[in-house]
Amino acid sequence: MPPAKSSLRSSSLRKPRKAISACCQRLLRRCGVPTAFYGDRSGIFVRSDPRWSLEEELAGQRQPTQFGRALAQLGITFIAAQSPQAKGRVERLWGVLQDRLCSELRLAQAADRDSANTVLRRFIADYNRRFPRTPRDTAKAWRPAPRELDRICSFRHERIVSNDNVVQWEGRRFQIPPQNRRFTFAGAKIQLYQALDGRVSLYYGETRLEHTNSTGGDIFMLPLG
Repeated sequence: MPPAKSSLRSSSLRKPRKAISACCQRLLRRCGVPTAFYGDRSGIFVRSDPRWSLEEELAGQRQPTQFGRALAQLGITFIAAQSPQAKGRVERLWGVLQDRLCSELRLAQAADRDSANTVLRRFIADYNRRFPRTPRDTAKAWRPAPRELDRICSFRHERIVSNDNVVQWEGRRFQIPPQNRRFTFAGAKIQLYQALDGRVSLYYGETRLEHTNSTGGDIFMLPLG
């Protein structure tokens, strides 16, 4: 069975990681999980910096990017293009979208987002109808998206809990109260997940932790649901 693949493109290291992650999340939720992604060698997708941390040197391997970590959790292989010729098909597609699609928007006199989206949906349906390629194997290789897709597509950060059971991150303080199976988490390494909509959740392994969020002097309990 040939692998199901999807093409991703990035023209700059400064391209927002959040936008790419949100686009990927919508794709996975709508179509399922492919076996491979094909993209360029942007630092969003693959590590390109020469620096190794002490933990990486001791482990003998580098930590992936946030995007690479999410793909690994989903069991998706990332294929990084090694030459301009390898990216030719994707580049030609972007050329069509940046040329023909712009003309279609102008001819339809699309003047706002709603009208532009209407034109875009019609354009995609027509494009897929006119330029299909029948696969040699028609069996679908896409897998259903997991229930924890939102957490997988979040940005994950590791933090050490302080002696007063507080986790600090980007100027914010998260107080961890005693849990059912553990009274204190002082000194423990936990994972902080920032969802694409900004929500923050704390995990110890696979256990989600109750916590309070202190911002500007106000403290409130974040629900587990």
